[in-house]
Amino acid sequence: MKNKTNQWIVLLASVILISCGKDKSEEIKLFPVKSGENYEYVDKEGKIIINPQFAEASIFRDRLALVKASGEKGKWGFINEDGKYVINATYKSATTFNEGLAWVVTENGAPIMSKLLLPSLR
Repeated sequence: MKNKTNQWIVLLASVILISCGKDKSEEIKLFPVKSGENYEYVDKEGKIIINPQFAEASIFRDRLALVKASGEKGKWGFINEDGKYVINATYKSATTFNEGLAWVVTENGAPIMSKLLLPSLR
């Protein structure tokens, strides 16, 4: 129980710190929470919205979350608020989107800037 409480405290502190630099018009609706070995997404009431399935997970930025697929060789990709991949998990490394831009690294590739070209998400 203490471990779960500590996770919520860390999550809350992270959200506060992240939101200090965010555009206030983008409300945070879902939060990543570690559940066993994987991360899930919960809403403000603590209801599970996206089942635990990710090795790593970030807060939603520009309506997408950066997640790492589970498994020994999990890759990074981006999901929408329904938990569906909008950008498949094909990257060795990536950053969250910020104002429509994110850095991504393919296997044996150099970092490149990726532009969010999905008007339905903006």
